[in-house]
Amino acid sequence: MSRAALERALYDLVHNSPGVSAQDIADWLGKPRDTLYKEVDPRNRMAKAGAVDVVTATQYTANWVFLNAFAAEVGAVVVPMPGGAAAGTGHAHIAELAKQFAELVAKVSSSLADDDITENELHDCQREAGELIAAVQAALAFIQAMRARKADSLERRAYALRELS
Repeated sequence: MSRAALERALYDLVHNSPGVSAQDIADWLGKPRDTLYKEVDPRNRMAKAGAVDVVTATQYTANWVFLNAFAAEVGAVVVPMPGGAAAGTGHAHIAELAKQFAELVAKVSSSLADDDITENELHDCQREAGELIAAVQAALAFIQAMRARKADSLERRAYALRELS
């Protein structure tokens, strides 16, 4: 992958997103279409789209062409969350749990690599474990709140049915 490939992916995001025109994207970003064209033109070395605009355009178009090109460039893979992972959703909590677990495993593995755990490595492992525990607690709080909302809804329905009887 190269700079040219990333620039082409950015161009494709704006010009080849199914069902969304470049004008639609420009309007969504709140900028003139000609400005957006300049920002994604691989030949233009002066104007380039900013990271926030690229993320916003990707979300708006649901076109992952640039995201996948970026991931390939850094040796990563994009894995979509079922139904998206918007903040405050169960899927977002699952994603955070996976991330925190992976970070803990990476820290412990690198600490064990030389068969000697330094004081700093111990503290780093403890910090990562704490972040994982915090993510678990946040996920459990979300699940409990979801269950409480469901129980409240069922209780209101039962009350309404009793009132009708």
